[in-house]
Amino acid sequence: MYYSLIIMYCPNCGTEAVQDSEFCQKCGTNLKEGTKQTYAPPNVIYAPPLKSTGLAAVLSFLFAGLGQVYVGKIARGIIFVCIGACVGVVSTISIFSGIIIDSNGDMIGYTTAYIVAGLAILVAYLAFWIWQIFDAHNLANQYNEALRQTGKEPW
Repeated sequence: MYYSLIIMYCPNCGTEAVQDSEFCQKCGTNLKEGTKQTYAPPNVIYAPPLKSTGLAAVLSFLFAGLGQVYVGKIARGIIFVCIGACVGVVSTISIFSGIIIDSNGDMIGYTTAYIVAGLAILVAYLAFWIWQIFDAHNLANQYNEALRQTGKEPW
């Protein structure tokens, strides 16, 4: 047995109307006189999909700045990616600059100041990395809240 499901909407106010009803329950418009059955309300606003807060945090966990890019803060995400790359290069250079190698290519010692500086940079980056994960999560929440309230992307 096949049932046809036809949903009617009032052409005046867009309210869903009971099938075969003569008048709209909300505004009283005559639904039978010269009106066609509509299959979608005329005043429906379609909003972009919400962003996943968990996905934003996971992307930032995997690579600093990706969560911000996912949420739509492209410039902010690119800045965070650049900060991560710069910190990686500077800390690596600093740590390896402290290693003393003799003419045979053997490591004979290290300069503590360089290694301590490199490790301090890495610890500071770790704090930044954790913060930017929370930032991506919060940005996704702000995006979703603005989308729910206005129906438009906030940025």
